[in-house]
Amino acid sequence: MGGLATLCGRIKRGLKPREEVGPTLIENRRYTLVVEAAWKSTEGIPLKAAFRKSFLVTAPEDRPLDVKDWKLDLPAAGTRDPLRVRFPRIMDHALLERMIRLQSDTNASLAGFISIAQQETHWLFTPERPWQAGRHRLLVDTRLEDVSGNSVGRPFEIDLLRPVERQTKAETVEVPFTIVGQK
Repeated sequence: MGGLATLCGRIKRGLKPREEVGPTLIENRRYTLVVEAAWKSTEGIPLKAAFRKSFLVTAPEDRPLDVKDWKLDLPAAGTRDPLRVRFPRIMDHALLERMIRLQSDTNASLAGFISIAQQETHWLFTPERPWQAGRHRLLVDTRLEDVSGNSVGRPFEIDLLRPVERQTKAETVEVPFTIVGQK
């Protein structure tokens, strides 16, 4: 286990300790996260071995998510091939599993199976029944985040001089697409 990894995260600017001491992680430096074998799991069981993960700190990603940047790989009608949504950056895995839904042009929810791939940059939906030709739409909850905490239409970092709502509303944006006949 080792080697250089792609990890994403954020350390919020404007917090008192960061202002007084400086950032914990510095851009363009390499770090290694080490979990010693003596550590125990939440069940009190010792780890089998130590774990090490090396990473490089890059510039922060501070842009809000924009569904216009997503790429859809559409399946053909009559198949159960997955619909693939490709994101330009790594997304929050747990949120991906529950913040995107599908509807047909008749507003019927589509039943199927979700999987996440390519290090959380691909969302796949495999329908229970074959795709029907016609218009469909992704319903994306605007609370969906990338791993840096940026959500749909709202960056993680906010301008403290502007009024901010304390609670993020559950809203959706639609991403329409059309399923056509077999390829």
